[in-house]
Amino acid sequence: MKQHLKRLAAPRTWPVARKTSKFIARPLPGAHRLGMCMPLGVILRDVLGRASSAREARLIVRNRNVLVDNRPVTESRFQVGLMDTLSLPETGEYYRMAVNSRGQLALVPIPAEEASLKVCSVVRKTVVGGGSIQASLHDGRVVSSGSAYSIGDGLLIRLPGQEIVSHLKLEKGAIVYMAGGRHIGRMGVVEDFSGTKLVINVGGESVQTLKRFAIVVGRDHPIVRVVQ
Repeated sequence: MKQHLKRLAAPRTWPVARKTSKFIARPLPGAHRLGMCMPLGVILRDVLGRASSAREARLIVRNRNVLVDNRPVTESRFQVGLMDTLSLPETGEYYRMAVNSRGQLALVPIPAEEASLKVCSVVRKTVVGGGSIQASLHDGRVVSSGSAYSIGDGLLIRLPGQEIVSHLKLEKGAIVYMAGGRHIGRMGVVEDFSGTKLVINVGGESVQTLKRFAIVVGRDHPIVRVVQ
């Protein structure tokens, strides 16, 4: 399994310098595709500046000083992906991984209490043994009682467990965050939807996008912070 990739070939979604060195760490395989996640060590060194070298970043991680989705992580190549929370309790810093309007991954500062909350989008439903239905979420989680959820709905989950706090239906009036498409990194209100398409009011303008790009984050107001 490859452990590195060339900086020049790194995903354009990574906000890192391209010519400072030849190689950069590759995230371990996981639920997020390469362009929608970054290795934890790269975040600490290249994005947040909390480490001056890859070795220093590994030491910080191995000392269990960093939490991802409210769980300590000891592997510097562990992937931090879309909507994941990143906590540095010793310095009092808490972030959520999002994408900005330029299509780059960005860490959005959040309050400490939000580090235990995460919104996941339902991307698939599967019939399992006994005829019960499971729902697969965008971060690789699987939840039972999938028949209660529709593809495109959002689930507010309490971390580090999998307690579902709230079911956020994809419906008219729902507030969605765009994780892809022409309006990536922006928020809007659903005006209408049919099939795979959505009509969303973004800044007073009605625009069309695909359902798979939208993550429901609230009804009357966003329940988590995803934009700066």
